[in-house]
Amino acid sequence: MSVCSGVVLLFMNTVMFLCLLVCALIAEGVTLLIFKSYEKDAACFLACAVYFPLSLPFLYVWYQIMGGTVLAYINSVWWVTALMSIAVVALCCLGSYLGVRISRELKKSGVLMK
Repeated sequence: MSVCSGVVLLFMNTVMFLCLLVCALIAEGVTLLIFKSYEKDAACFLACAVYFPLSLPFLYVWYQIMGGTVLAYINSVWWVTALMSIAVVALCCLGSYLGVRISRELKKSGVLMK
């Protein structure tokens, strides 16, 4: 998933591509350590819900290293950063839930194979 979404980023922003690739590998590893496969809906939910929120700490560390105006904004208005992080986690969980629910319906109708 990260390779498909990151191919565009590879040429525009290599750091973002590497960040997404590392986050995908961590999410995949955690999911496979806990569930051993993607047969359960909970495994799909976990992998999707964890993927983008994992990028937040990596990007924060990157901005700490690089400095600049983004870092000044992040550090000066910390509550906006916290609210945006909470919103990212909430939207990822909502999207994961909706994706699992849609896949269940498609399995019931016979469109998706089990």
